Amino acid sequence: EIFLSVFVAAAKTIEGKPGIPVGFHRTSVVACFFMLREIELSTMLFTSVVINVTALTVTITLPATKTDPMALSCERSWGCVCDEGAADEESCPYHAALAQTQHLRQVFGDRVDDDTFPFAPSSEGDVLEKTQVVNAIQHTAVAAGLETRGLDGKLIFTGHIWRVMGVR
Repeated sequence: EIFLSVFVAAAKTIEGKPGIPVGFHRTSVVACFFMLREIELSTMLFTSVVINVTALTVTITLPATKTDPMALSCERSWGCVCDEGAADEESCPYHAALAQTQHLRQVFGDRVDDDTFPFAPSSEGDVLEKTQVVNAIQHTAVAAGLETRGLDGKLIFTGHIWRVMGVR
């Protein structure tokens, strides 16, 4: 497990590096609260994320099955969890999603309205592979000063990191 604040701070330090999703620190907050796997974040579409600025909620259409990440038939929502008067994209799923959608629109313009545009794209606006997202997680752990392999040589932080963080 990595504390969300530590993960976000480390992810911010590697923003813009090759292979790191655009806005990885923000999408990681969303992934943590919605307890997503790396494949769910990498295949999440921009159009699958609905921001309600009146109710201060983010609703995401998610896959209903592990074997078909594009079978989007399940909706989940989170509201703002900030203290009153605060707006913290580093610890609030609503503000992180709002900031991510605004940033993507600023960087990619109308491309975000394409049916296939990802919520956590590469710097070119492409969908990242599952392994690329796991690599981004590993780079974030290294940036946080953490060991990425156990004594047995296996990866400590995998694509399930946000599920582990979210459960806690």
